[in-house]
Amino acid sequence: MSGAIEVGTAITDLINQRKVFHSEADFQFALAWQIQQLHQDADVRLEVPVTRASGGRTELDIQVQRGDPIEVTAIELKYRTALWAGTSEGEDFNLRYHSATDLGFLYFARDIQRVEELIGQGSADHGYAIFLTNEQRYTRHLARKCNFTDFQLENGGLLGPILNWAGDPNHKNSLNLKSSYAIKWVPFSTITAANGTATQFSVLMVKVG
Repeated sequence: MSGAIEVGTAITDLINQRKVFHSEADFQFALAWQIQQLHQDADVRLEVPVTRASGGRTELDIQVQRGDPIEVTAIELKYRTALWAGTSEGEDFNLRYHSATDLGFLYFARDIQRVEELIGQGSADHGYAIFLTNEQRYTRHLARKCNFTDFQLENGGLLGPILNWAGDPNHKNSLNLKSSYAIKWVPFSTITAANGTATQFSVLMVKVG
């Protein structure tokens, strides 16, 4: 029996149940729960410590073990928001503003690199990096060249494999991915506050390995 999991289906099911999340941890738990509901034979864990071959340890956002023989899926998440306050499904939300958009791009690329490494060292068989945001700067073309130009996530573009920070391959933030990845944002939800202020969430799911 295959141990692969249907992450895309889990995301679609989640769209039909939740429009917004209080935090990355809230998103993490909701997605893990959806995966568990979809694959009831799976063993789903959060914040699993994994030793990296490159040195040090990392805590994997979601680890799923499934199948016979067991196959492991590693999932890393990013949830970065623009300021918004309102009510969804009778629940109040006050989303914080995540500044330093440049670091948001960097951290997502590092998520992909981390999942690549876990697959490469045999700690996972499959992997995904998922980014959910209502900050439209992540999804659009960068109008001017900047330090993180190589890291941009423009819809329809490619990320990697060579990502140089400020054009400098020796910069501490520069990194190389093992592959290039197609960037395809899809609508997640649109919610409107009582004062008429609307915010739109988009989700990016990158399959690694």
